[in-house]
Amino acid sequence: MRDDELRQLFQALGEPVADAAEPPAPASIRWRGRRHRRRMVFTTSMALLAVTAASVGVVQARSLNRVAPGNPNPSASGSTIAPATTLPSVSTAPQTTTHAAITTTTLPLGAVGELHGVQFVSPTQGWAVGKGVILATSDGGRHWGRQYGGDADLQAVDFVSSRNGWALGTGTLLGTGDGGQHWRSLAEPAGGKLVKVHFHTPQHGYGIAAKDGSPATTWLVATDSGGASWRRVSGPPGAGAPVWDVCFTQDRDGWLVAGDSVWHDASPGSGSGAAVWSRVYQLNSGGDFVSGATLQCAGTGAVWVQFVGGGAAGHEAYALIVIRNGGAFSKPAVVNQFTWGRLFPGVADGPGSFPGPFSAISPTAAFVLGSTPAANGDLLSGMLASNPPIGPARKIPSLSLLQSPQGVSFVGTTTGWVVGADSKGRGVILITTDGGRSWRAQLK
Repeated sequence: MRDDELRQLFQALGEPVADAAEPPAPASIRWRGRRHRRRMVFTTSMALLAVTAASVGVVQARSLNRVAPGNPNPSASGSTIAPATTLPSVSTAPQTTTHAAITTTTLPLGAVGELHGVQFVSPTQGWAVGKGVILATSDGGRHWGRQYGGDADLQAVDFVSSRNGWALGTGTLLGTGDGGQHWRSLAEPAGGKLVKVHFHTPQHGYGIAAKDGSPATTWLVATDSGGASWRRVSGPPGAGAPVWDVCFTQDRDGWLVAGDSVWHDASPGSGSGAAVWSRVYQLNSGGDFVSGATLQCAGTGAVWVQFVGGGAAGHEAYALIVIRNGGAFSKPAVVNQFTWGRLFPGVADGPGSFPGPFSAISPTAAFVLGSTPAANGDLLSGMLASNPPIGPARKIPSLSLLQSPQGVSFVGTTTGWVVGADSKGRGVILITTDGGRSWRAQLK
């Protein structure tokens, strides 16, 4: 075969499938299983097909390209996903229960509802999750492909590499070892449901479990099997409930927020569950109750924590705190001055009267979103928080396409993505490449 014939053949084999084209028939798959229905806390209902293969449903999805606005040629930069590989089966330990994952073998993008979480592991590769959907991109969001079409209302996504990741919804934990080509259903802790998970290796991770999804009854759990089984582990002594969130950068560098306090683990041991906690920060809320808290690790010995308190006069109290050097340094970076300003004088006012999600960029920078109710809908804004300051704290323009921001992920101080929904409940993905000064839609 001549060189020009070879080039034509390789070009034909590499041509991506456009949205309107009929995809090739998938390989023959033997399905064994039964219909599995369960009531979800989130409001979504779809027919589902259970795949039982050593107690685990294996999901294969070939993403179809959706061209982002301003790029009408899908063959110019198609979304590329790693080749499918067979994941190991999940064994159910006595302390856990598992459920089968549901999807089809070929997934057109279709209608995308509200998106709740987003994570990029590089400037090009990222995932977004929401109601019955997992989206993936390998070209910075120019093209998005659907990897999952089941019934779960997924709330968060957590990847530790380009291949190993998890998607969480109440009563549902999905995992992948090949960048999302296959998603499998993983375990739930005995007696409760996972409400938070954070992995620091493909095998080791921590989570927060709650009875009936209630934050009043939460406890710490850990896994050494990538989520195949979970065990209850001891939290900080005297921390009490609720346990809000947890993250680790490595086995001996972990953070936990419970009540109004932040705890750090720098134990000499190794492996999940070997934590020795010490309290490194306690919020001065002036007697106001703490109604919630989230944290994100930001490198070795560093974490960003957002506390949320009570509401008054169209405002909700919140403060974003940066902690470094294993807890030796802590400082508020952003605060709602209307509510907690008296407690944190001189700290930059937050981007809105109500808190939104944030993204920890580094030990010195984070991007935080907020909203302010208005007669015609929320006015959404955000700001880059930094310590030491990169420059004066500034609020970014309103994100007019979003009804409410649900998730945000930045890969530096200039490039980031925000997900949520518009006024009609349709999924929206926005990108900025100038630190939030301007935004453009990638999915709307």
